[in-house]
Amino acid sequence: MGARSVTVIDYGIGNLLNVVRALQHCGASVRVVQDAAGLHAMPERLVLPGVGAFIGGMVEMRQRGLDDLMRRFAATGRPLLVSRHGSDVVGCAQPSERSARRIAQPIPSVLASDATPRCAPMASADRQMISDATLDICVGAQMLFDAGQEFGEHPGLGLLAGRVQPVPEATPSGGRHRIPHIGWSALVRPPARATWAHSPLAQMPEGQSMYFVHSFAPVPADEAHRLADTFYDGVRICAAVGRDNIWGCQFHPERSAEHGLGVLRSFLAL
Repeated sequence: MGARSVTVIDYGIGNLLNVVRALQHCGASVRVVQDAAGLHAMPERLVLPGVGAFIGGMVEMRQRGLDDLMRRFAATGRPLLVSRHGSDVVGCAQPSERSARRIAQPIPSVLASDATPRCAPMASADRQMISDATLDICVGAQMLFDAGQEFGEHPGLGLLAGRVQPVPEATPSGGRHRIPHIGWSALVRPPARATWAHSPLAQMPEGQSMYFVHSFAPVPADEAHRLADTFYDGVRICAAVGRDNIWGCQFHPERSAEHGLGVLRSFLAL
């Protein structure tokens, strides 16, 4: 079987290079696009990265016509993965020369090793019609929701019902912890999620730690859309989301060693 084709969206502020290299390491044929203008056919799989602020990502997505592209792709039934650092879209044959040089560099050892971790919203009826598989990472995953509360309240893609809210500064015991939440945290299945089968977490053992860097996190309106949770000093955080073909990760699979690569391999197998 040939390499699985993936289109990654480059909307100007995402750090997609590690995601591109990780996907290539997993055997994917990756194409990068920067806007929807050159899109002549829907890609087989789509990956959306995100770095920085929610509003900055949404502004760039709208200006490049990528917000509508995401909604149309989600309606095709093809796999869609939204992540903080990578995305797939057809239309741009090559990343910039500087990006191409960095993508060609060897994958960092953390990607290939199994090292021990250290330290305008959509109407509900439209949501029912979406059948593509999508994976979003970090800010990319946050943009799937109705709205984000970073630097005010701003509309998201509306592919999942819910809002993106600040990670609480106070712990359940009344203490305070560092924000942003940076480091390795274990994934657990939420009460409404009996299994991770047929999802990007299909190969993931429960309790496996993944790498997080974030100050905000999604709060799904429907508990059934929580794919995985993590706990930061006792504070429950939504670590991954999923509904039908739409998947999003608050953690960074491309920075989470071998189990992170397993998330990407599972996505490529969908």
